[in-house]
Amino acid sequence: MEDVGLTKEGLEESVRLPIYMVDFYRKSLSEIVRLLKENNKPVKRVAWNSTLMAVSNIAEKGLLFVFSILIARKFGARSCGDFFTAFVFVNIVFVFIDFGLVRIVTREVAIDHHSAGKYCGNMLGIRIASVIFAMLAIVLILPVCNFSYEVNTSVFILSAYAVLLYLSHPFVAVFRAVEKMRLISYMIIADRLTTLILSFALILGGFDLLYVETSFLLGGLIRILIGTVSYIKIIGPVRFMFDVIFWKRLLKESYLIGLFITLLLLYFRVDTLLLSFLGYGSSEIGLYNAAYNIFVVMSLPAMSFSMATFPVFSRFYCENGNHRRQYEIVSLVLIIIVGVTVAAIIYVLAEPIILLLYGSEFQEATGILKMLTVGSLFTSINWFMHSLFTAASLVKELVIIVLGATIFNAVLNIALIPSMASKGAAIATCFTEFVAVLSFLFFFYKTVSVRSVAGERVDI
Repeated sequence: MEDVGLTKEGLEESVRLPIYMVDFYRKSLSEIVRLLKENNKPVKRVAWNSTLMAVSNIAEKGLLFVFSILIARKFGARSCGDFFTAFVFVNIVFVFIDFGLVRIVTREVAIDHHSAGKYCGNMLGIRIASVIFAMLAIVLILPVCNFSYEVNTSVFILSAYAVLLYLSHPFVAVFRAVEKMRLISYMIIADRLTTLILSFALILGGFDLLYVETSFLLGGLIRILIGTVSYIKIIGPVRFMFDVIFWKRLLKESYLIGLFITLLLLYFRVDTLLLSFLGYGSSEIGLYNAAYNIFVVMSLPAMSFSMATFPVFSRFYCENGNHRRQYEIVSLVLIIIVGVTVAAIIYVLAEPIILLLYGSEFQEATGILKMLTVGSLFTSINWFMHSLFTAASLVKELVIIVLGATIFNAVLNIALIPSMASKGAAIATCFTEFVAVLSFLFFFYKTVSVRSVAGERVDI
């Protein structure tokens, strides 16, 4: 039989490869450190602000994850499923009124700080009109969905919280523009900690889940309060403006980003709603979301890395630097190494993790979690590609890919869920993430290579 083992040359190559990767990563870190050590205050400020945003993002999603563990252990799979059905439903309805305004207002106010009052006031006006529309949509759509009483009540509680959240967005946009990221961190962390502490107290007091969910309302009020007081202190009085002509200009500029945000939420959360609409009960939805929440947490390192390195890549694309491709590869290799490591650990320890976090009632979620760990590697790569596409001004291509992936994911879920239930949803998620990775890599390197050959500058 022919020897198919490694040759001496192959062995040497396999040893050189990780050394090459480590050296690549060392050089990229050295470049980032060099940028920070330069007497360049804007670069240092961007790095610090990016770190604050990453910490805020981790705190927001991490504390929500802890909340989901609390309700799962106390109230069981069925109640957990009711909560996440309502949570996803509200998020999907409200994301349609997002319009991507935060990024547009941030950009305009960053250019001219004196315009903060005008942009914030009009964004508040748009938000008031849009949340009224969203609440009317919920009242009209909810009876058609045939949800249980518990889910319907949760929808209205969480909708009230969503109203507070969306009304805080104008403050977030202005704080980003004037580079007061710490204020955004205060808003988010105070909101989530208040929610978590109050919910824990209500659980200890023996209250049922619907009462526990009202803790979100106090958290949202505190978020609004911190945002309002901080805005008054650094900008001035809060004014509501209803300049319809100005609204049209804002919405015309922001619709594409809003479409991307909408598609992204549908892409990640449509499986939960389809499980409900295709006749599976709250217990099945609870099992799936128990595993899915861990899947979301697994992507946090990649999300944080993408946020922290975004300014560096923006600089590379703006300058069209010669070393850009090197840092793309280094970062991608790092994302893969971390992703594979995290996925392997979670896969091996899936059952102990499920039992530790959720209890024996959720043991069936172990198989779902193992499936999702496979997709987590692709998800990590996709978060990084989102950052690269934005830095390279490939927003239209980004929307096209996410739209295609969202449709593909929905069709695959509809095909697999009837016969495989939540495991079918997990398989659909993994396969969609894989297809998205291939699409991102193809579009990105083809587009950037064409621009490079043509000598076109990649502007931000």
